[in-house]
Amino acid sequence: MYIYRKPFTVGIFESLSWYGIDYKILLILVQVLGYAISKVIGIKVIAELKNQHRIRLLIGLIGMAWFALFGLAIFPKSAGIVCLFLNVISLGLIWAIVFRFCEGRRFMEVFTMILSCNFILTSGLVKTLGALFI
Repeated sequence: MYIYRKPFTVGIFESLSWYGIDYKILLILVQVLGYAISKVIGIKVIAELKNQHRIRLLIGLIGMAWFALFGLAIFPKSAGIVCLFLNVISLGLIWAIVFRFCEGRRFMEVFTMILSCNFILTSGLVKTLGALFI
């Protein structure tokens, strides 16, 4: 699921700006803002999430993250900012769902360490693969 996190960072956005701000900087700012907002949303949504709805929401959010990232590639640059925002909102909520599953487990620290390593490795893998195709 975190393969959808940072492939845009290998993109070439030379001479692209929006209202005088470099487009890639805008994308990173939107990403940070989206993660912060997803944490606020997650406090309410994930806390009230019933176990029988967890998988359905998880799959829906993964689909949303994929479609939003795809939208970043095909829509005009102004819509791309909105697409990335939707991508990171869904990824932040995915993290909260998966992390909630780990909470209270006997080996919670091990599980969360594995999740964090997966997060780092998949981000690096996607950036490397993306760079090969540019």
